[in-house]
Amino acid sequence: MDPVEVIGPLIGFGLLVLVPLTAMLLNHQRKMAELIHRRPQDDGLRDQVAALSREVQTLRHELHQQIIAAEDVRGLVARATTPPPVPSETDVTSRLQG
Repeated sequence: MDPVEVIGPLIGFGLLVLVPLTAMLLNHQRKMAELIHRRPQDDGLRDQVAALSREVQTLRHELHQQIIAAEDVRGLVARATTPPPVPSETDVTSRLQG
């Protein structure tokens, strides 16, 4: 095989595959460098996320407290609306005789 015949396909392969691959890698490297250099500005964002997390936790706690209170009220209402048991006939007659 002649070396000239091999060089042509290698150049074609390089143009079709290696050039776009190199461009993608350089683009990725540029984006990563931007992320690393932008990190000190993200401290404020971290503080905001932490504050929001604490607020969500507080709201969940309040919601659970309200659910418990509502269940307690439902139990009181259920007990208050339940009629007393009807006395049996023997209870009525024993009271009348006694």
